[in-house]
Amino acid sequence: MKTLLVISIIILFLAPASGYVGNTIFEKEEHGQKTIAEFNHTVEIAPGDDYYIHFSPSGIEEKQISYAHNLSQKAQAAIARSPLWLQRELAKQFYFLDERYADLLLNAEKKYVDEIAFSIAYSPVGAVPPPEVLYDNARFLYENDRFLDYVDIIDEGNGSDYYSTLEYKVLENGTEKKVICPPSIYYWFVVSPRVTIENATYVYGKFWREYVFNHNDIGYPLLKEKLSGIKYMWDCKSYRPPAHRTWNYSMSNHPTAVEAVNYWVGKTIPALATGDRPGQPNVVAHEHNGFCGEIHELSTAALRAALIPAVPINCLGEDHVWCEFWERGWHEFDEWWADGGGSIDNFDEYRYGWNKIMSALFALKGDSSVYDVTEHYIHEEDRGDVKVAVKDIFGNPVDGVRVTVFGSWKANDFKDKMWDRTVGRLWSKLPEGFREKWQENYTELREWYHERVPGIVPWIVPSIWNYTGVDGECTFHLGAGHSYLFSLQKDEIFYYEPFSLGESNALHYMVTIFPNKSRNVRITFVLPDGMPSFKKEHVVSPPEGNDYECKVKFSTSAYQIQRNIWDWEDGKAKTEYGREDVSSAVKFFIVDEENFGKYMEGKAFDCYHYIYSDTGNISFNTSKAFYLVFQNTAKRTTVITNISASFETSTGENFISIDKPWSDVFEKPAINVGDVVVIEGASTSEGKVKVADKIFDVDGKWKIYWNTSSLSPGDYEMVAKCGNFEKTYGIKLVDA
Repeated sequence: MKTLLVISIIILFLAPASGYVGNTIFEKEEHGQKTIAEFNHTVEIAPGDDYYIHFSPSGIEEKQISYAHNLSQKAQAAIARSPLWLQRELAKQFYFLDERYADLLLNAEKKYVDEIAFSIAYSPVGAVPPPEVLYDNARFLYENDRFLDYVDIIDEGNGSDYYSTLEYKVLENGTEKKVICPPSIYYWFVVSPRVTIENATYVYGKFWREYVFNHNDIGYPLLKEKLSGIKYMWDCKSYRPPAHRTWNYSMSNHPTAVEAVNYWVGKTIPALATGDRPGQPNVVAHEHNGFCGEIHELSTAALRAALIPAVPINCLGEDHVWCEFWERGWHEFDEWWADGGGSIDNFDEYRYGWNKIMSALFALKGDSSVYDVTEHYIHEEDRGDVKVAVKDIFGNPVDGVRVTVFGSWKANDFKDKMWDRTVGRLWSKLPEGFREKWQENYTELREWYHERVPGIVPWIVPSIWNYTGVDGECTFHLGAGHSYLFSLQKDEIFYYEPFSLGESNALHYMVTIFPNKSRNVRITFVLPDGMPSFKKEHVVSPPEGNDYECKVKFSTSAYQIQRNIWDWEDGKAKTEYGREDVSSAVKFFIVDEENFGKYMEGKAFDCYHYIYSDTGNISFNTSKAFYLVFQNTAKRTTVITNISASFETSTGENFISIDKPWSDVFEKPAINVGDVVVIEGASTSEGKVKVADKIFDVDGKWKIYWNTSSLSPGDYEMVAKCGNFEKTYGIKLVDA
């Protein structure tokens, strides 16, 4: 018996080496409606383009998309070696890159591939750092991890569906907790090779992730040494470190990596800024002087080198910058000039501690895009919302308009000085007894004047900017106590640090905003944004019939490739553009085959279940073939559409489909040789699926695990058959 058990275990252990794991029928449908197909796909719909799904008794067909179609075989193999969730953006970047980047992905250790692939995919468009920099950026994530006790890089998933992230320890109310960082936070705010707007390159022969961690000048602390032996990332406490504190003080009060980095930054930059004001972390660390710009550059780099997610924060309109770190949410992190102390997790520090009347704040991502963080720092009762809506002369919404907002910082300062020179001086000459009696009223009036009365004249440095989405709208959260100038440009034709002119331009001035209120700014461009559009869809009642039931849900998001207007060098714009998130929507409608032809020809057509929305949930019955159409009518906005669809029948007809794997990157799904491929589908009755030379029996909703470790690279077929219904799908195995 023991011998039989041992033999059975050996057979089970060796089974995958044969090339197949097996199949599982996990939901067999006995009666009533039978599932024909069921899938969830995410597609990108380019400006002015569409995506459609065709259903007929002969099967389901989707619009063919292949982002990697025109790339070299080597580039396609490199993309296939990368995680599925990165492949689309990676393919788009590869059109700007040479073969060195493919070689990098193909030859790097597997554990580095996702970090390298992300750094390529989400660098500024067409401005990816050199391959050797990308390699060192990934390598020193893992090298630094070896020396840190409070955090570990962990790998999750298998095959092509994998990712990395962080597991770290914190001390919360005296109790140790382990926390898993969301992968998106890890990739954007630890892995990204760009700290702020500097070029990601070698300085002093080293990349910043290695240099700030492993290098110190004589007489200055070594970051790696300060982090050695620390058990916790953070103690979940808000505090203000004192000026010129000692290491013993820091570790006695906050024995955490966050405090160690804050201490290290203060001791590394003990002097006020002099000289050339460098924008590279290595130079800042070596020259040992700086104001807030240098401090936030080095702080962000040091936190990321220490595997602590960090993002630079810009209060550009009022001339201060700092950073935030992530631990189950974002937390403020600042270090004062010349080792003057700092602030940890105090969002109220600037507006309510310094009494700084701020206009707006934004965070900077590694692809040069920005996002609004004003709500972190200005309370609801001290800010208002402004919605800007732009249309052309025909009344069509205009997407992709840059709206730049200028506050009145310098005029506000001048206004406060004028108070002191007039009202303040008069007040000081009044009798002491009178002032003592009315001091509280005077202080309240002076505070109201400081916080609520704007300076009228806009400052030349922008506070924030945004881009109109598919509805021609964008929204700002703006602090009270400012006058605001809104500058709008569409389709930029001239740029000079940070001002620009477009094919269409407009200005709008707002004397003040009202706290906790919303205001609308409506702009009409004189020039048309293209030809006037005429509605070609005629909405009719759905056809009768109950042979097939279709359920469709969709949700959308959208982005534009746009310039960061503050990302310039020596007065010249960098050719670096990031993904700016904007409002989204698509046209959705259903047409029969005849009207689909009319739609494709640009003619008027009949459709049903028509909506224009960012989400949809539609169910209908029919007995005719049909097309589900998703149309992006925007001119500068790419809409990401998440589609969940199911098709059922009660006719008793035979259907079978393979719904996974699926790809919009390759002409057919590309899988690495050696991966276990999950093949999923549905059949209305007993059927068979032939994969390579193996045949599986299936029924209902089924799943097959196909181990490719013993197979050779090349094209393979997956043939699905149910009764007299047969459909062939392609799949490609690549040696990556």
